[in-house]
Amino acid sequence: MVRTIISGFEAKNFGRIWTIVKKDELLQRTEFEIVLVFLLLFFL
Repeated sequence: MVRTIISGFEAKNFGRIWTIVKKDELLQRTEFEIVLVFLLLFFL
């Protein structure tokens, strides 16, 4: 039950982050920065 809620929350956050990454493609972010942002948002 809790696992399902967490998975849904992760998927929702990932979708939002992916959209941001796609919009910022012109800035050519490195994969490291993308992972760093994802981890920061995940642990906050």
